[in-house]
Amino acid sequence: MLRRASAAFLLLGLISAASWTRADVTLTDPKGYRKQVHRAATRHPTTNSTGSVGLIDADGLKWFINTDITFSTSSSASGAMSEASYTHGVAASTLNGGTTSSTLNDAYDGYQTVCLSFDGTTGSCQTGSASFVIYNQNGPATADTTFSTPACTGRQIVFAPQTMGSVQVSRRVFVPNNDAFARWLDIMTNTSGAPVTFNVITANNLGSDSNTRIVSSSNGNNTAEITDTWVSTFQNYSGTTSSDPRLGHILQGVGGDVGLVVNNFVDGDDNPFWTYTLTLAPGATASIANYASAQPSKAATNAKATLLATTPLSARQCLTASAMDDVVNFRMGNVVTNGGFENGLTGWSPAALTAGDTVVTGTAAVLDKSLHIVGNANANKRVTQTIAQSGVAGESYVLSGANQASGSRVLADAKSQVVAFFNNTDGTTSGFNVNFTRTPHSWQSLATSFTTTKPYSSITLEVRYLKQAGTADFDAVGLRRTN
Repeated sequence: MLRRASAAFLLLGLISAASWTRADVTLTDPKGYRKQVHRAATRHPTTNSTGSVGLIDADGLKWFINTDITFSTSSSASGAMSEASYTHGVAASTLNGGTTSSTLNDAYDGYQTVCLSFDGTTGSCQTGSASFVIYNQNGPATADTTFSTPACTGRQIVFAPQTMGSVQVSRRVFVPNNDAFARWLDIMTNTSGAPVTFNVITANNLGSDSNTRIVSSSNGNNTAEITDTWVSTFQNYSGTTSSDPRLGHILQGVGGDVGLVVNNFVDGDDNPFWTYTLTLAPGATASIANYASAQPSKAATNAKATLLATTPLSARQCLTASAMDDVVNFRMGNVVTNGGFENGLTGWSPAALTAGDTVVTGTAAVLDKSLHIVGNANANKRVTQTIAQSGVAGESYVLSGANQASGSRVLADAKSQVVAFFNNTDGTTSGFNVNFTRTPHSWQSLATSFTTTKPYSSITLEVRYLKQAGTADFDAVGLRRTN
């Protein structure tokens, strides 16, 4: 990041005047100026790909997102952030505890490259190595059209699927206009007929070079550990000021099914990386979510990272219930304990289950476990969970789950469903159902939205296979507040 201006001027002649007319680079954009110089010097393509999508968040920070990366790279892959800069002056913290007005800029030189490794390698993504497949060279990106609300329109960038071994990978990058962060969603599906285990690695270039300093982490120290939900960094002060935004890296939440196996941040090294290990059943999907925050002060960055690790409503906007159920390193607001049965029946109480009714491995909608129930036309088989959550009338929720069935019945008394009973304070109960198809079917993910009508003191959740024949598998049970 600390580059000599003289070197830049010597290379200026390598860049055509047309380069300065691009939408993502202007004469007043110092980061873009330096990057164009770098591209010319290294003969990288100058097509509209690196940092070609610019989205401004609610704090006025502009995030530059790579789209169609057509060259081999370990730091500027598709969906990575080439830069983040404020569009106005902010009260930037100083060495001695004060603030100064500064238009902080120049964060990142390639943030959030994702790669997969199938041979057990957990280190940072590398080009030219058989141990890594990097997500890039996968075609143009498009704007997500799933949601028509102003908060979502044009705010989420969708990247094309790329096959890596037996895993299909796609990516979505979101920057809100009503909050201040960026979100990456890396979606992985096992397309083979056998379980597959692999490492998901995120590689980064923060752009702060040897001046990189770890500020803090979720447990309060400045050492990155695999139990940390977030780590914060900044470019060290030059004199009493630092010209870059202070960065928060939000890597996982409490209670996720999958945690970090590597969390590598080191003072003086602006190439941190972190790693997750996934096992997917045939046809199963899992998503890894990451968030980034850039703020004017270290204290603000730490506070924002702490909040984002809890995935508040704003952090979950522009995602469907199914997409949130697929996320395995955050609970994404899910109040259900062990909704994916990755920890057996922990948190659940069985009723009328018999031999053969158990959590199985190798059959799943998400990851590699699900609840398998053998039907009985005369039995009401179910597992239940009481959720200690109270509330009032007018609260909006979404109830969701995934199910597959073989040989089930279609009679009126036969049911395959997830039910949420709200135990109202007046002694009544309000029930809301997700009803799965009663004929045989492959995995289906369904959701229903509803609004509470009375104050309630707790919630009882049931996964039911009532008076059914055949067998059924249940997975990805979720219940989330949406207001």
